Amino acid sequence: MNFLGEMALFQDLSRVELLRSLRVIYEHTYAPGEVVVRRGERADSIYIIAEGECVVERHGAELTTLVPGENFGELSMLDDSVSSVDVICKKDSILMAIPLTNFQQLIRDDLEIGNKLMWNMLRQMGRNIERMNDLAADVLVGEEE
Repeated sequence: MNFLGEMALFQDLSRVELLRSLRVIYEHTYAPGEVVVRRGERADSIYIIAEGECVVERHGAELTTLVPGENFGELSMLDDSVSSVDVICKKDSILMAIPLTNFQQLIRDDLEIGNKLMWNMLRQMGRNIERMNDLAADVLVGEEE
């Protein structure tokens, strides 16, 4: 359970809140090359990388690599849109999955946990936007040279 508290999505949760959160989390193992989220499909869970690495790709181009402690799939929690990227395991990986219906129920049942989780998701999304902005800027600068 200690590793869960170290993950960005669960930072600031008390031990009791982490225990409550555990009831909605499922562990899945993936082999290298296995697709977790496919572009054009709706993610059905929020995924947290416990071990391994996942690459985020669009049209075969690698956008970023996600490492233990990072999460993805959170945008599907906010709307019914489909994924704009593929997420593929780069090596043997263990992912913690929180099905969206379970996540929504958890934040409805316990507003304090829900508030912390939503703020943590927003922080993570902000970091992801910064990362994508940096990537886009690097591409643009490279094109100008």
